[in-house]
Amino acid sequence: MPNNFPILVQSGGTTPTSGDYLVRFIDFDGTILKEQWVDHGQAATAPTTPTHEYLTFDEWNNDFDNITHNLDVGATYYTTNGATYLFCTFTTITGLQPTLNIYKNEVGDMTVLWGDGETATISASGTTNLTKSNPYTTGGSYIISILYTSLHRGTLLGGSATVYKYALTKAYISSLFNSSNIAYISDYVNLEYVMIPALNTQLAASSLFSYANLKHLTIPRGQLIISGAILYYNKNLESVSFPNSVTNLTLTTGSFAYDINLSIFIFSENLTSVTNAAFQESGIRKADMRHTQLTILPVNMFRSAPLLEEAYIGHAVTQLAINTFLGCDNVKRYDFLPVIPPTIATTTFLYISALCKFYVPDASVTAYKTATNWVTYADYIYPISLLPEYDGTIFWQTNGADPIREWRGTPGTLAPLPIAPTKAGFTFAGWYKDEALTTAWDQNTDVCPTTNLTLYAKWI
Repeated sequence: MPNNFPILVQSGGTTPTSGDYLVRFIDFDGTILKEQWVDHGQAATAPTTPTHEYLTFDEWNNDFDNITHNLDVGATYYTTNGATYLFCTFTTITGLQPTLNIYKNEVGDMTVLWGDGETATISASGTTNLTKSNPYTTGGSYIISILYTSLHRGTLLGGSATVYKYALTKAYISSLFNSSNIAYISDYVNLEYVMIPALNTQLAASSLFSYANLKHLTIPRGQLIISGAILYYNKNLESVSFPNSVTNLTLTTGSFAYDINLSIFIFSENLTSVTNAAFQESGIRKADMRHTQLTILPVNMFRSAPLLEEAYIGHAVTQLAINTFLGCDNVKRYDFLPVIPPTIATTTFLYISALCKFYVPDASVTAYKTATNWVTYADYIYPISLLPEYDGTIFWQTNGADPIREWRGTPGTLAPLPIAPTKAGFTFAGWYKDEALTTAWDQNTDVCPTTNLTLYAKWI
C-alpha cells in the first residue's frame, strides 16, 4: 500500500468534494498542480509533468495506484546539467562580494559562475573559502551556478554568521552532492524554495532547513533516514511531502516548532520511531499516525501544540508516554485504532478540552474505559462506529502476536483475510468473531460489516 504523508487543505479556489480521499500533486515550490478525490482502493491520475528552467523532471515521490488514505505526491527533479544553482539577491547591506565555503570530497574541477560573467575554478579537495574576485557592480538578483566533475560534500553561501545568509532565496541542489549532511543550507532566513534531487546517501543532519522560510519541501525517494531539527522555525511552512522510502524520522526537540502554517502532518506508513518533543509547541493542526508502525508516542511529542485539533493513533501503538499531548487543549478528536488500550500516564492528556472525544473500536470501548489511567477519561470515550469513515473496517485482535493494521472494505462484500500471524510456541487456528473464540469467521461467506468489527486470533 502507498504511505501517508503531510497534506494541507488548499486555500482558495474550488475544492472537489466527492470520493473517499484527497490526493494532491504538489510541485517542489509548493504549487498545487492538481487535487483529486479518489475512492478507496482506486488510482489517482497524475497531472501534466511540470517544467522548470535548469531542471529535468525525475518522478513523483509516492505511488498513487491504490489510494487508501489522504496522500501528498511531490514532484522531484534533478538539475539538467548536474550543477547546483543558488538564486540570490544582493544589496549594499548584504554585501556585493559574496563568499562560498566549498567542501570537496576529492580532486576534480569545480567551476563557479557568479552570474555576471565572472568565473572561478577549484580543483583541490578539502575546504576552501572562495570569495568573488570583483564585487557585483549593482545590487539585484543573480544566479550562482556551481559545476562539478566530481562528487562534492557541500557548498555554503557566506556562512550563517554573515550578512550573506539573507541573500539566498532559492536553491537547486546538484545530484552530485554526495553527503548525508545537507545542513549547510540552513540559517538562510529568506530561503523560500529548495529542490533536493535523489541522492546516493541518506539525508541526515543536525539542522536541515531550520531558520528559513520554506513553504513546502519535497523529499525524493531513497532518503531512508531523516534526522535533525528538520524544519525548525519555518513560519511559512505549509506542507512537507515525504516518500514511502522514509523509514526512520529522527527528530530533535522542537523540530517543527513555530511552523505555524503546517496544517496536517501524515506520518509515513514505514515509520517506526520518532524522538521526544518533535512537535512540541508546533503549529500542527492535524496529526495522522494511522498507517505507521509506531509503537510508542514519546515524551512531550505534541506538548503544548496550541493549534492541534485532531490526532489519529495507529494500530501498532502500545504506549503514550508522559506529557505526549499535555496542554493540547484545542484537540476535539482522537481516533485510537489499537484494539488493546495503549498504556498512558496520568499526564498524557493533561488539560484536555471538555469537548474532546476519544473514538475507539466498538469491541474495545469497555476495555478503554476501564484500563489504568484511561478510566479518568471514561466519559470521553465513544465507539468508532459513530464515524462513517470507518464503515466496513475490520480490526484484528492478534492475542499476543504482532499487531495487524485494520482493513477497510465495502460493507456487504467478502473480506480477504491477512497473512496468518505467528506466535512463538503456538499454532494459529483461525479468526473468530467473539472474544470467547466460539464462532469462527468464514472467509467464504462472511462479509465486511456495516460499521466495524473486531476479529480475534485463536492459538493452540
